[in-house]
Amino acid sequence: PGRSGSAGTRATLGVLLLAASLVAAGCGERAAPSPFVNDGEAGAGGEAGAPAEPPNGPPSSGLDGPCVDDAQCDDGIDCTDEYCDLDVGRCRRTPVHEACWDDSVCNGFEQCELGIGCVAGVPLSCDDGNTCTIDRCDEETQSCVHRPRDVDGDGDPAQHCGGTDCRDTDPNVHGAATEVCGNGIDDDCDGVVDEKDCATPTHDTCADPLLVDAPGTYELSLTGATEDVTLSCASSGGTRRDVVVALVIPEEGLDVDLRVVAPGQLPTLAVLEACDDPSSALACVAGVVMPSRNQAVARTVLRDMAPGTYPVFVSGVAEGRVALSVEYLPASPAPENETCAVATELVPEVNEVAVVVDARHDLPSACGDDARELVYRFDLEETSDVEIHALALDALGAPVISLRRAECVSFESEIACRRGSPASLFERALPAGSYTVAVGSSGPSEIDVRLSISPPTEPAADEGCAEPPLLEPGETRTLTLERRPDAVDSGCLAGAADATYAFEVHEPSDVLLVGRLSDGDRAAISLTGPDCSAASREACTVSGDSPLRVGVSGLAPGEYRAIAESLLGAPMTLSAFVRPATPDTLVAFADLCEDAVEIPETGGRFLGNTDNVLADYDAGCDFASSVPGGAPDQMLRLELTERRRVILDMRGSSYATLLSVRRGPECPGREVACVPGYVEGRSYLDRVLDAGQYWIQIDGYDLDSGSWSLDVFISDPP
Repeated sequence: PGRSGSAGTRATLGVLLLAASLVAAGCGERAAPSPFVNDGEAGAGGEAGAPAEPPNGPPSSGLDGPCVDDAQCDDGIDCTDEYCDLDVGRCRRTPVHEACWDDSVCNGFEQCELGIGCVAGVPLSCDDGNTCTIDRCDEETQSCVHRPRDVDGDGDPAQHCGGTDCRDTDPNVHGAATEVCGNGIDDDCDGVVDEKDCATPTHDTCADPLLVDAPGTYELSLTGATEDVTLSCASSGGTRRDVVVALVIPEEGLDVDLRVVAPGQLPTLAVLEACDDPSSALACVAGVVMPSRNQAVARTVLRDMAPGTYPVFVSGVAEGRVALSVEYLPASPAPENETCAVATELVPEVNEVAVVVDARHDLPSACGDDARELVYRFDLEETSDVEIHALALDALGAPVISLRRAECVSFESEIACRRGSPASLFERALPAGSYTVAVGSSGPSEIDVRLSISPPTEPAADEGCAEPPLLEPGETRTLTLERRPDAVDSGCLAGAADATYAFEVHEPSDVLLVGRLSDGDRAAISLTGPDCSAASREACTVSGDSPLRVGVSGLAPGEYRAIAESLLGAPMTLSAFVRPATPDTLVAFADLCEDAVEIPETGGRFLGNTDNVLADYDAGCDFASSVPGGAPDQMLRLELTERRRVILDMRGSSYATLLSVRRGPECPGREVACVPGYVEGRSYLDRVLDAGQYWIQIDGYDLDSGSWSLDVFISDPP
């Protein structure tokens, strides 16, 4: 019978756990704790589940009733292999535990029981025995996370747990807080109350507002302030604090543009009619993160306000300074093209500015649900190529374009979308008809948008899924993605220009696809079936880090599609590497040169764990350290009989890796390449090496260690 389940990730986990146990057994008391736990949290004294290991030794077997052929032995259970043992004339059944493994690491190893089927495993434990940590298993990284216990969530653990927080039930009191004058509290936990350098909050209440009666940028301090008004658009809680501004509108016929920019926190901005009545809010806006990622902004435009003085509340969740910008403008109406029914005409080759400061998000899009948008329309009299460009006129948000049919409300009405800064959408040979364009932004921006219409052009050979060119193993293609549509939908990266290549596998194989990106781009690589669909997708990876890699182990013979996508439509490369499917190799020891594990010239995938080995060898690209040998390391050996292109890929490793390649014949030899891997993709090396002996040093960056994976592909040089 067929067997179901996802065993690849779990098989890797089993090997790594086995590696840790073998190394621990050979190293006396240097035993490593189990690296995985139940997805729940527990510290010392908590029950997070006992440590578990994958089934060891040969699988158990069972004899059942009489038989004369295999068909009589089918028990209808997917996780068993059964056949008729003609020597004894009885059915013999073998449980296949891997068929029961799911995609979750933290819930333990599911088992197959004869006559029953799959049963749950024992959740894995990350309990480190320390009551001052919250311990859990992280599914994404497949590793333990030990978070310091911080009851009030202010980022500072209690003093008895090694932190500096002397009152772990009050988020305003911790070691990094500013001492506030006159409150009788040791705010900064230095043992002294209200010392001389304490701070007195300013503009903290309606009785002490900052008077603003002229345009400009005003610096406000949230230090020492408390939350006096609960704003409807802000999350409430003990860590929120606010200050008050008295905004003067001197005359009729004015709009006022208000924006608050805060480093490191999300601000909230509200304008009230009555200072002590939050229900009287004329405007209340929560902050959003700006494209720079290190600041956030809240912005609103008060339109045609009556003269008077209005209380403005600026709030945040942390101490520090924020900047309030005030601009007085001639009164103008709010944009009317908020919905599809009142879309504004978008004239070709004429720039239009979409002011989405107070716009709402109404239209679903594959490019995200956080863009406030305005709606435009245009008509095509004949089939044409269409380009739409959007550029933010400020740094407050990233533009989002959505090209839609005339009926533009539903998700299905979207033809294509783009998100970026700038954003450029190209659609080839769009049929005659009426269309709408939603122009939005992730923040309260002003977006310059321009529509261009031109005669239809022929698609490039690698555009679309039907008959793409062939990508050969070891080949690197340079892709030009400017003026390209989102021609295929693999479900990997929405709203991206793409190129598609045919890819053939003639035997069970391990495959690695590699893309090198342009600076500032975010891209994806996916491997799918011949229809390029999400349903047939074997794997995909999305990242802004270069090189971008996606791998598949044990890929069945057949025809596939390799798809490269770029959000910016920027140039990139696509390479493919293939080797015969091989089982993973466990590197249990390999602490010294004489124990080095051999890498065959056909390549392979190697798994190990440096937590239980010694630091023996230095590396040229390591972080400056006074510790001899740096981090713990393991050694592998590669013998090349001729000049070859060697790919060494450590994606999937659980820690900040370091990969050093040394040429022998003596070990550790002379270093010829060194690559740190402190970002998500870990260490990666693509190097043409001459014939000879090489030593591959698996190390850690800046004394880091843990479980690692090394994928090795070897091909002819380009």
